[in-house]
Amino acid sequence: MDTVLIGGFAFLACGAVIWLILSRLQKSEASDRKKRLLTYFLLGLLVIMVIVVMQWHAENFKQNYQSSHLLPVQQPVISLLG
Repeated sequence: MDTVLIGGFAFLACGAVIWLILSRLQKSEASDRKKRLLTYFLLGLLVIMVIVVMQWHAENFKQNYQSSHLLPVQQPVISLLG
């Protein structure tokens, strides 16, 4: 599964939706405080989404890399006798 492609598409789609909401919000007649708070909330939501997508991609990459490329790790034998 290509998590970069899926995550990138999800980020761009979410970013486009947030941009449309923000552009309509700035044209609305809501108070400046409400506009500012909603803007901060939506941008925070976008940042959280980026963190979640990157974490999902990293976990998927680690799982696929470890299962297909690495050999089992052997513990070194430590001898006290020398």
